[in-house]
Amino acid sequence: MPENIKTPSGSGQTITSSGTNSDESILIPGASMKGIRVCSKLDDDLGVIVDTIIDPVTARVLYYSVALESGDGATHAVPVARLKYDPERREYISDQSLEQLQSASNQAEILHEDHS
Repeated sequence: MPENIKTPSGSGQTITSSGTNSDESILIPGASMKGIRVCSKLDDDLGVIVDTIIDPVTARVLYYSVALESGDGATHAVPVARLKYDPERREYISDQSLEQLQSASNQAEILHEDHS
């Protein structure tokens, strides 16, 4: 990442060469999300992130599109709030099992392609 990228004027934030914001929060490009593993609290592999879903009005990431380990080729919209990033393991931890993710009523299949 280039050194000291200024964010839009008035925000007071600076992105540093170490990939952190000037307030020391970690920043990563959206494109680098692709391929990050998603595991359960019990360390079971659940799948991988294949895309992010952003609300164009608020510019907030609302869901991660996750290709589940079920192998059915479908990806599911998993709410951001259901995943917690573990920086040491460099993966997301879900508060749900694979079965719960597959059957969650608020998760729509959003893509129908094989991501293996």
